[in-house]
Amino acid sequence: MNCLNGLNYYFNRSLLCQYLAGAKFYKNIVLEDKGSECGFFVGDSLKSKCEKYFKEITGHDSYPFQIDFAEKVLRGKNVLLQAPTGSGKTWAAILPFLVAKMENTLFPKKMIYSLPLRVLANSLFDTVREKIFIYDKQLKVTLQTGEQSNDRYFLEGDIIFTTIDQSLSSLLSIPLSLPLRQGNINAGAVISSYLIFDEFHLLQPNFSLSTLFHLLRKLKNITPFCLMTATLSQKLLDAFKLELDVEIVPISIKEIREMRSQAGKVRIINTKEIELTADAVLSKHSMGSRSIVICNSVFRCQQTYLEIRDKIIEKGLKTEVICIHSRFFGSDRRIKEEKIKKLFGRESKSDAILVATQVIEVGIDITCNVIHTEIAPINSLLQRIGRCARFENENGEIYVYQADSFKPYIQNISEKTFEELQKINGQNLGYIQGQKIIDAVITEKELLELQKMKASGREDEIKTVWMHPDKARAGELIREIDTINVLLHNNVYKILNPYSYETVSIHKWTLLYNLKKLEEDGDDWLIRAVRESNIIDDNFDVGSFASQVYSYEIISVDEVKRENFIIVNANYISYSEEIGLNFLNEGNEISKPISKTKSEKKIKITKDTYEEHVEYMTKAYNKYFNEQINYSLNTLLTKKLNIAVSFTDLIGILIVMHDFGKLNKGWQDKAVKYQIAKDNYIEGEILAHTDFDAEVDEKKKFPSHAGAGAIAGWSILENTLVKRGYETDKIVCIAKALFTAILRHHSAQTVKSERYSILKDGSSIIENLIEQYAQSFNNFDSGIDTLKSWDNEDLTPFVVKFDDDSESLLYFLLVRILRICDQKSFEMKECS
Repeated sequence: MNCLNGLNYYFNRSLLCQYLAGAKFYKNIVLEDKGSECGFFVGDSLKSKCEKYFKEITGHDSYPFQIDFAEKVLRGKNVLLQAPTGSGKTWAAILPFLVAKMENTLFPKKMIYSLPLRVLANSLFDTVREKIFIYDKQLKVTLQTGEQSNDRYFLEGDIIFTTIDQSLSSLLSIPLSLPLRQGNINAGAVISSYLIFDEFHLLQPNFSLSTLFHLLRKLKNITPFCLMTATLSQKLLDAFKLELDVEIVPISIKEIREMRSQAGKVRIINTKEIELTADAVLSKHSMGSRSIVICNSVFRCQQTYLEIRDKIIEKGLKTEVICIHSRFFGSDRRIKEEKIKKLFGRESKSDAILVATQVIEVGIDITCNVIHTEIAPINSLLQRIGRCARFENENGEIYVYQADSFKPYIQNISEKTFEELQKINGQNLGYIQGQKIIDAVITEKELLELQKMKASGREDEIKTVWMHPDKARAGELIREIDTINVLLHNNVYKILNPYSYETVSIHKWTLLYNLKKLEEDGDDWLIRAVRESNIIDDNFDVGSFASQVYSYEIISVDEVKRENFIIVNANYISYSEEIGLNFLNEGNEISKPISKTKSEKKIKITKDTYEEHVEYMTKAYNKYFNEQINYSLNTLLTKKLNIAVSFTDLIGILIVMHDFGKLNKGWQDKAVKYQIAKDNYIEGEILAHTDFDAEVDEKKKFPSHAGAGAIAGWSILENTLVKRGYETDKIVCIAKALFTAILRHHSAQTVKSERYSILKDGSSIIENLIEQYAQSFNNFDSGIDTLKSWDNEDLTPFVVKFDDDSESLLYFLLVRILRICDQKSFEMKECS
């Protein structure tokens, strides 16, 4: 077999050629025991340091389980924690990261805290950022959600709060926060961080939970992680321990009873064989007290709210009533959340009634005297109950009603829950009793779901999306896309960019049912679909030079099924700040433009030489990655592959060789001609970038260059490691990761290369740069002057195939470093 159509490599016995030709080499090499740089503490010093830092940060003493949690993580264990609401799970999870940071031990320098809901991410972000800022102003806490995209590359924060949609899509290389051409940038951020997945019982078993389960199987020996919940059956916890090789953090009954959040707390269960009504709520509400009503659907929530509101007005009461659910504009919802926190906060003495859906089950730190709820499965119900008598020494009454429909839940699980609650009617429902009901009601269901996850073929689906990134797969791997975003407006000619307006998310079939009734009632348009054309230049990562043109096509109700974003005529569907989007003819508001946030700094592209570009990229690496990436590289290379290689030199060869293809005569001729026309060229300069101003310059197409650097990088790495006597399979693992990272440092889907002819001075430039930035790889063959005809060669056979986890994860780490440093080199240049 001819290797790359007769391409001559630098070395007489190229492992690359033999590997691709199917040859195998076997060497029995006994490697030296290099020791392990665990960086962890010994003896009692770790426990005492954890206790010390916990008190300094939170202001109070820790519980034994919080210290046990931190010790396990810092000793290299992945953990699973189930603890009561309000017990301090969040700070238990953050503690090991802060201890490692303060003590400068070998541990990931970034923490990604993933939650199933935006409201949860928002709430914890606010709480943690406030305390961290007081404790250490150098530590940066950021928030990355679909609504608050403040750290879309997972780069700026030391502690990043995000949603499971954001973290999983990033790890799958289809990040929701980035265009697909940048899809391979964020996976490395997740792999190299300390990961927390909180409230993971809320994840959909057939979607995000299954995907998370299989991804953690890949990461469990590379990336430290913890899973946290308040409501899982004991048998499922035991099964997760076995399947994911995690340690469960035990909490004794004595410890639970002594927790501040549990002390003196009483919640009396009252089951009702009737449906929830406004009269039932008001009959149990006392002046100066707080009641929460939780309905299973938005329609029931709106309807119940209006009935309670009207009766309060009719009776002349001063009680404040507020409604919240999922169908509000983001700005209105945030205002409501703040108001709810004020009315139902720990110290509040308000006279108020909150009518809500499942959106308040988690995330909002509120309490009340009485809760009225429609029946739901025990795990959801316990989350709701957690909003009543939330703090120590509080007493509360819980009223659980039958419902006219069990949707969106499974009927028999809700019925079993009601039966179990009837057994303790009139009694206190504490954490221990709640856990017994969980075990009785949902154990069988959870274990069945686990068996389906294991047999789902999800691992193959993950491999497929890594090989062929497609954001449409998010609907299969992360979350069932059963909702649609609705922009409300009555004049589309005023909408220049539909994505700059607030929208409401609504269940697709609910919308279709109600639109069907409206479709033939009016003469004007009812629904318009957004159509757009994008012209994007993939040659640079430093900006998206794009021009978008939007049109708004009138479509029928039946055609809505295929859309995920539509404009609905506000003359036919109602919206009010009071009850949100509704079909009750309440309100006439339209979508508002989204408030502009601080825009990202625009980086000006200016001419730099090949040597300057390598210098600026190295500075970017030192700023953003030098310490942050060491834990993951150490785990992958030293511990898993047992290859001792200088991390600095490995990154050096990656940076030096990534633009090797620009030393092609064809590329340089075009770049020099361009710069001469700009009147900004010094004779003899070997360029890496040209001047470019997107507002005035016409974009020029340059020859593809990534393939040449990928091939040359593999060859240099291979020759070095062969001389050190490492096994072929291990060398190929690292070489393929480096090869694919360089090949795809401008686009996650690059597969081709073009004809290449190296400049006369190209070899000496590379030799000098390797000597400066990657000394242990200083073996570039200076006699090479030509890479022969591989014009438009398909390089697919040589890239990472995602069959080997070490190879895959190393690729994601390397390509992240390369692409971020490529972007940030211009920032470094401006600062120099």
